[in-house]
Amino acid sequence: ETFKATHPELYPSVPPNLSGCELFSARVSTVLTSPFVYFRRMNYNFGLPFMLMVASSFGGIKGFLFRLIYETAQYYFVKHLKVDGQTYQFISNISRGPWAMKGFMGVVSDTISLCGYRKTSYIAISSVLGALAWLLMALTGGFGHVL
Repeated sequence: ETFKATHPELYPSVPPNLSGCELFSARVSTVLTSPFVYFRRMNYNFGLPFMLMVASSFGGIKGFLFRLIYETAQYYFVKHLKVDGQTYQFISNISRGPWAMKGFMGVVSDTISLCGYRKTSYIAISSVLGALAWLLMALTGGFGHVL
């Protein structure tokens, strides 16, 4: 609380003596400025290198690269493997399944260690299995003949 009192610019608040339209406009302006205040507070607490790392991780890796992989995969499946739209949708949904299980796998890897490591062994196993799955699809011509 003493930090909050000495740094009021990092914690926006609505004056308590407002009412009606003034209170509404004060709350709206607080909500609109709170993302900037949040990032200012993050920068104050963690510094610019951490902020850049978070922005590149979420914006670059999880945004741009994730989208790039699925766009190129769609082109590869449709043009080169001659997979129809319905089959591509099925394969695409199956390939996104592990991402949906990320939380569950996080709990498992936090509680059960393999070979004395909690995360490293799970990362290695999932990387090898993922690479083998993509290699198998590329070498066998996809799943069009299976489905």
